[in-house]
Amino acid sequence: MVEFRGSSQQAAEIIHQAVWDVVNRPSNPDIEPIYRRAADALLLKVKEEYDLKSRGGTDAAGIKWKLTKRFLETHSPMLFRTGDLFKSLEAESVNGVITVRAVVDYAAFVLKSRPAWPEDGELPDEWWEVLAKEFREGVKELIEKRLAQ
Repeated sequence: MVEFRGSSQQAAEIIHQAVWDVVNRPSNPDIEPIYRRAADALLLKVKEEYDLKSRGGTDAAGIKWKLTKRFLETHSPMLFRTGDLFKSLEAESVNGVITVRAVVDYAAFVLKSRPAWPEDGELPDEWWEVLAKEFREGVKELIEKRLAQ
């Protein structure tokens, strides 16, 4: 609970400004951690869905990988022989744009036939919810911080 000693008008202005800053000033030092937090959460979701597909499942986007001969024979996860591709998945936030990518040289080749995320860039609702949750929490914390000042 935040103790605020200003008027309701001042509180409304602080809240409005905080939300405006999140939308319009993503590289602001107060705001960037919110985007970083959302990027990290999205990366975790992408990795969870990658793991699900590697075991023959279907992700929230409806993507199911073609089963490999090795998977059918041994039931060992697909695209995890060395784990390098999975470990190379990373997320970043630059100027309000969140990007998830694989950084090994062969990623584009492998992910063409077994995509880690939707090829059209349209995120499934479940992934948007992950982002929304992180932004809600981040904005809440930002507002509380600014009201406490």
